[in-house]
Amino acid sequence: MARYIWDFWNIVDLLSYALLVSALFVRHFYIDENFVIARRMFALSLLVMYLRFLEVFLIHRTLGPTLIMIKEMLKDLLNFLILAVFVVLGVGIYYHANLWPDHQTIWNGDWTDWRIWKIIYYPYWQLYGEFNLDTLEGSGSPNCTYSKHEWEADSSLERCPDNDWTVLAVAAIYLLFSNLLLVNLVIAMFSYTFERVQENSEKLWRFQRYTVINDYDWRIPSPINLLFLPYRLCCCPNRDHCCLDWCKEHCNKKDIEKKKEKRKKKLAFRRNFQKIIALRNHNKV
Repeated sequence: MARYIWDFWNIVDLLSYALLVSALFVRHFYIDENFVIARRMFALSLLVMYLRFLEVFLIHRTLGPTLIMIKEMLKDLLNFLILAVFVVLGVGIYYHANLWPDHQTIWNGDWTDWRIWKIIYYPYWQLYGEFNLDTLEGSGSPNCTYSKHEWEADSSLERCPDNDWTVLAVAAIYLLFSNLLLVNLVIAMFSYTFERVQENSEKLWRFQRYTVINDYDWRIPSPINLLFLPYRLCCCPNRDHCCLDWCKEHCNKKDIEKKKEKRKKKLAFRRNFQKIIALRNHNKV
């Protein structure tokens, strides 16, 4: 059970099922004229299911190592995002404190109107080259207002930014640090991961191919698996002390003992083989 839960593709499976069931509940029990929330959840569930389908390509000699590279690069990207969160929050708070000083209504209104999104918005999109210099220079949009009573009463109404030269100075340093240092650091990490996986692509592909084939040898496609799920949980003949063993033992005890010994040998051989492959890949990759 623990091995099933910690597998990446099984987590994607569970996520897609959870989103689908939640979307069905929202669709039938949450009364909405246009079913906006249910439509979004259905679309997200379909997106996750398409991503889950990528596991099939692990058995391909060319696409399999490519998917392994993407998976390893996602780990590098996660490490980068942990660093980027603190940088983005720090710069965003500085922007907000000087462009919109004394803004007390941070959590007012609907959650989509919270000011935390405005704090993250500008430094995050600057990572991709969207500088928003008009806002940083204090120009703002034509529909904004300087009246404190108006933007405090209506959280959806945009407040005009103030002009502060230090914001542009901090933005210049931040862009130099993020675009030249952090982004190139991620590219270097990706290059290292690519070379590391490419050197052992054949072994990794064979191991992943064995894992996928072994998994689908046991797996039953949905929704047919709903019929066999209670049988596998309670009366699976591949398990010891199965509910069918009592009947079989009274029919032919010798054959049952021989089958159990063969099954134990196969299971021990499979586990040792997986350990050897995993250790070799861990030491070389």
